[in-house]
Amino acid sequence: MMKLKWLAAATLAVALLLPAGGNSTSAAAYSFGWEQGGVSGGPVIVKKGVTYVAIQSVIGTAGLQMQWDKSDQRASFTGWNKKFAVRIGSSTGVLDGKTVDLGGTPFMDKDDLYIPARFVVNALDGGPLHWDKATGSIKANGLQMFVKEVDSETYDGATYSLERNDTRQLGDLFVTGADGVQKKLITLEAAEFDFVSFQFHKTSKGLTIVTVLNNFGEPHINYHYYTLVLKNGNVIRKADVRYWQRNAQNIVEADGQIVVTNGKTVRFIEDGTGNVLQTLDLEKIGKSQEVYSVEAADNDFLLMRPNQTGLLTFVDRHTSEAVVLYKQLLSPEEQHYAETNDIPYFGDELQFIERKGDTLYFKNKSGLTDDKKIYEFKLPVKTS
Repeated sequence: MMKLKWLAAATLAVALLLPAGGNSTSAAAYSFGWEQGGVSGGPVIVKKGVTYVAIQSVIGTAGLQMQWDKSDQRASFTGWNKKFAVRIGSSTGVLDGKTVDLGGTPFMDKDDLYIPARFVVNALDGGPLHWDKATGSIKANGLQMFVKEVDSETYDGATYSLERNDTRQLGDLFVTGADGVQKKLITLEAAEFDFVSFQFHKTSKGLTIVTVLNNFGEPHINYHYYTLVLKNGNVIRKADVRYWQRNAQNIVEADGQIVVTNGKTVRFIEDGTGNVLQTLDLEKIGKSQEVYSVEAADNDFLLMRPNQTGLLTFVDRHTSEAVVLYKQLLSPEEQHYAETNDIPYFGDELQFIERKGDTLYFKNKSGLTDDKKIYEFKLPVKTS
């Protein structure tokens, strides 16, 4: 699988299509600062008091594509949620569907198309344009890049793509099959889409489980997981859960059943049909209004961990009885460490290894000591 993040760019060889012509009266320079970072600059031409910039040197950074209509002498520019067009010799243009005054008349000079600088800055949602006497240039900051941000990965012959909107708070998830046909699966919501990754799992009865992880915030200690169960290319079950500090990775299948959690409840889903077989209230079991992860499960138990306290807990799936494991397994010193240490987060570092018969096996990865011991926990559990 290959992760792709792409940026639309102006790639047309317009110099071969545009006519030459136009005369200048004076020249200077421009400096444009971009909201997403970076500065671009180049020469300008001043005619009759209007400053013009060569648009080809700007549109690539802005993420725009240019199309040239030679017969109509018209240039159109398109990007993510941005469109504008101008015509040589005309003082009016079109910006996002509305006719506007360009403040000057576009012209050609040495195979470059020059457009009034103030219109360019306005079209790209930049700040005020001003003259910098010290550098002999015109300047503007805050220009936007109108790009479509897409995160993609390919799995089992299909490409899954998350296209973010301009606020980065909504993302449309698409799947494109081997035949090239694209289909929208769902719209995902987020505080902010930032670093996005995918995980995939195929069940024994042909369902596809897609997990989308959005790691966001500064520092990047927010983890938003979206779990989607697909049957015949359609979403039949879904859930999302958000964790803070601790990157809790949930299991998606156990004992032939699909496992889906939203941090408050967990559902065990029948493979093939998508029918819900069991729902457990994790908050009720844990006796705390927490966000929980599910680290392991079998037909008679599950292991859950509250995100804030971080203490791994055994749960009997039949009785919903719970046992906090660190009290059963760890030394007093390790117990104290699990309760009080907050670097990088509170909780124990018990890791489930395997089950053999009625025994669960764990490692302790706390780092407090060089602990190579394998811990055993016997089933069934009797609680008072």
